[in-house]
Amino acid sequence: MKTMLAAVLLVLPALAPVRESAPKPVTPPSEEAVKKWGKGDILVVADLTSAREGPSLPTNPPQYNTVLALKVSEPLRGALKKDDTASGNLRTKGQKPTLTVGKKHLVALTTDRGGYRVEAIEELTDDNLKDARAVAALPRGWSVEGKEFVSPWAALGKKAWPEGLEGKSAIRCARTGRPALPVGDEIEFSVEKVPPTKEIKFQNPDGDGEYKITLRNPTGKDVKIPALFSDGQKVLWDESVVIVCQGKAYPAPGAAGLPAKAKPVELKAGESISGAVNALRLEGPEWPRGGYRIEFLFCLGEKASNQSFYYYSKHHDAIRAALGAK
Repeated sequence: MKTMLAAVLLVLPALAPVRESAPKPVTPPSEEAVKKWGKGDILVVADLTSAREGPSLPTNPPQYNTVLALKVSEPLRGALKKDDTASGNLRTKGQKPTLTVGKKHLVALTTDRGGYRVEAIEELTDDNLKDARAVAALPRGWSVEGKEFVSPWAALGKKAWPEGLEGKSAIRCARTGRPALPVGDEIEFSVEKVPPTKEIKFQNPDGDGEYKITLRNPTGKDVKIPALFSDGQKVLWDESVVIVCQGKAYPAPGAAGLPAKAKPVELKAGESISGAVNALRLEGPEWPRGGYRIEFLFCLGEKASNQSFYYYSKHHDAIRAALGAK
């Protein structure tokens, strides 16, 4: 009897509930890796199936254009999937690129008005693949300074992540404590320009800076979205969305910090939700003079959409002034 009791007691500790431990810390990728592989909205491992020389530009130094044909073997970030094909333009200065057709390459791309622009490309190695995976794990707009993760909300300090808010991640902002939170694979993310109140030919073909961001749950179950917050009454788009412009990440205009009662938004099965953000309220970008294009990368967690915007200064300067932008 004593032997049987001892055996039962030995088993009992194994039956005790296991407490969920905090995620293990993650070593940040190098700043150089983030700058190289963090550009654009797509990062893939792809077979380089052809490299066709395009026209060169008679600048000093000369600029060369090469049209690359790619077949994706492993998507790391963005909309392209395994076995997708894509064609992208690579522009280099000073000398023509040295590329090996038939080899696997690591490629960073930007979606540009229905096509792709190659931001960085290297023949695949174990080292650059390791770097790229680490960069792909970062939410869009996050950076690395030294050996610390820094979020786009760093300037807000503790307002960006009040004490007591829940959110588990192995990656946290060193300035604010805010965790790197995802949207999730199950949720569809899209961004589209909002038509202007008054369309003026040749001046605002892309509207007046307002964009509609939509999340949709196509599944048959309710899904929480850790990267998108609500205060219980309204969705906090300004506190959740990030805009990258000219290589710098900005919180959505109007971001002032999360309330202590903020909770992740939950979408019911088949439900969608939309919010508007006006990129012309950003303070910091160098706005074009005359008529020229500027790009906005709208980001939410790991999701991103690049939007090319035609800025006509005589028209859009007045709109920015009316919005209170400097």
